[in-house]
Amino acid sequence: MAYITKETFLEAQECPTRAWLNRRVAGGAPTPADLLRMEEGMEVHRRARALLPGAVRVREAEMTAAAEHTRQLMADPAVVTILEAAFLVDGFATRADIITREGAGWRMIEIKSGVNDKNDEYDADIAYTTMVMTRAGTRPVGVTLRLLSRDYRLGMDDAALFADYDKTDTALAAAEEYAAVWDETIDVFLGDARPEPALVRACRDCPYYEACFPGLENPVIELYRLAAGRLEELVSAGVLGIEDLPAGVELNPLQ
Repeated sequence: MAYITKETFLEAQECPTRAWLNRRVAGGAPTPADLLRMEEGMEVHRRARALLPGAVRVREAEMTAAAEHTRQLMADPAVVTILEAAFLVDGFATRADIITREGAGWRMIEIKSGVNDKNDEYDADIAYTTMVMTRAGTRPVGVTLRLLSRDYRLGMDDAALFADYDKTDTALAAAEEYAAVWDETIDVFLGDARPEPALVRACRDCPYYEACFPGLENPVIELYRLAAGRLEELVSAGVLGIEDLPAGVELNPLQ
């Protein structure tokens, strides 16, 4: 069974058309850069798990079995920390890197191999996981982003490798916003009709650009640092190509 994953959901928020097409097209082989990022990520996760010797890891690859195992572990008061906890509800699937008991609830911890706690992609990731956990019946009492520490130096113990940032408020707020488009995302994912494409920033490097906008050689997204709001205004007015910009439109010198 094909589930709505974090990648699918977040992609659908940016461009429903691309999410719909990707569900039906087999992805290509990962590039060397992709493989390197995956390898680095796995090493960071391995070191983070090693600092939690008493944790129990959910190893099932199939999501239904993994979610059931997670539920059983959470029901066992002797289990304090769970690695790769799985949650599955209404076709939405996610895995939390770490969940650990905190009072009567659970704190969710997301591990990333970066140092920037202001990264929008990280915030989106933890918001999605928070949303699915909540919908599945486990609203996190706390959300932590665990990153590499800027203060770490070669030779230090792995305990000094990580830095934690509390993301509870932002994650819970963003999860509520995402929940508002839950049903809409299901319709996009399962619908037979391709969503009508809209020109957005993500079109720049999209493999489906030519299919969505045949003949549009000079899209307005090529204008230097065009603000998202300004782009939306132009597209809403039917201005897709640079040559279609109305006379007198305000542009900065670089544009």
